[in-house]
Parts: sequence; structure tokens; C-alpha cells
Amino acid sequence: MDDLADLHALFADPRTWWNAPNHRHTSLDQTRALLEYWLDDWAHQGIGYWVMRDNPTGRFLGAGGIRRTGDILSMRYYIPPRLWHRGYGSYLAASAQKVAASYDAALPIFLASLARNYASCLIADKLGFVVVRRDVDFTADAASRRIYADRAVMPGDIAAYLNMRETM
Repeated sequence: MDDLADLHALFADPRTWWNAPNHRHTSLDQTRALLEYWLDDWAHQGIGYWVMRDNPTGRFLGAGGIRRTGDILSMRYYIPPRLWHRGYGSYLAASAQKVAASYDAALPIFLASLARNYASCLIADKLGFVVVRRDVDFTADAASRRIYADRAVMPGDIAAYLNMRETM
């Protein structure tokens, strides 16, 4: 729980959620529940989302990583707004991709981004992900959403990704 304050500052910041304002955390308890959820993934799956810090200083740089549900992996990356456009999102996502390959290279990696979040879409493109579905995200005012995967996938894989229990 050492990371709780930094995670809450990230997830409570309205700038983090400029593209999906209703995802913003409004209480420390909400962020605590998220962190407990992430820790539970590590305990039961041996993989999950993590916190990224600067090694020499310990400064909080973001959070994200890889989460397993069944036979699919989900990638997320969250960077504090004060650090946007400095390569931290790309670094976190590329690191997550490497972790996923060493965890189980046979499992497809998915990530979702609102189409209007150009930086996130560019990261997916840079990693070699392909758009496997376009739809709308009803939790973000029915905004256009892109579902990416790191390889060609079957419709059942996409359905499994869309149905996975995921929290912000």
C-alpha cells in the first residue's frame, strides 16, 4: 500500500481522465480497492499491473502493465499529466510487452484506447499492435474506441477481452 497516495493523485486528477471524466477516482477508498485488486492479480496469476518509479529518486512515473484473464492478457498504461509526452507511456507499454512475452508468449495481448486519445493510439501503433475491433465505449460518453491486439486473433478472443472483469 506504499503506492496508494501516488496512485490516488494520478487517478483523481481530472487531467488524467480528460477523455473519460467519469473514470476519475473521487475517494481514496476507490483507489485502495483498485490497488488491492492489482495485488490480488499478482498473488493469484503471478502477473498484474505495477507502479513505475525513477530508480535513483523513487519519483512516481506512472502505473500499468499486464493483467491475465483466462487465455488473454490486457495491457494498460497510466502516466501523470505532468509527465505526458516524455516517452514514459511508450517505455511502460514496451516493458509490459516484454514481460508478457516472458510470462506466456502464446497469449494474445489486448489494449483499448479511445480513438480521440491520439497518444495512446500512437503507442499501440509503435508497439506493432493492430486494430482488431472498432466500437464505442459507453462508459466514456459513447466515444469511439479502438481495440488493439499484438497479433491476429479469433472473434472468441476479442469477446473474452470485452467480457473480462476490468477496473480502472
